[in-house]
Amino acid sequence: QVNWSWNKDIDFILLNKFKDKTILNFPCGKSRIGIRADIDPTVEPEIIADLMNPKFKPRSYDVVICDPPFSYFNKFKWLLKLSNIANKYFVICTPCIFYSFKGFSNPEIIATRQKGNLFLRFFFIYKRLNQELK
Repeated sequence: QVNWSWNKDIDFILLNKFKDKTILNFPCGKSRIGIRADIDPTVEPEIIADLMNPKFKPRSYDVVICDPPFSYFNKFKWLLKLSNIANKYFVICTPCIFYSFKGFSNPEIIATRQKGNLFLRFFFIYKRLNQELK
């Protein structure tokens, strides 16, 4: 059994950002926006499709939203195939570990990417709160 998770606030943000655009949400999981495609029929997608071998025409949707299983990040060719479906925007959710530390605020997050580099680097800046750590 797959353990899907999705923050419904993201649906609201993405729908506002991409209103009046055609959206492919693949794999859709529990998200309810756009044309929903997934290999898992239990999430009730409109289209049953395999992320590793998408059968969509190039540039066939204005926006492609992808929140893939973390295990897919050890392979990258599927990303190129999937990004080719997007006519205007390709939105991908990537894994990043978030820590909370007792006595510190939630972090400010800075993302950087060097030219030609495939990976983003995230810097989490935690501010110490006015309390002693025990």
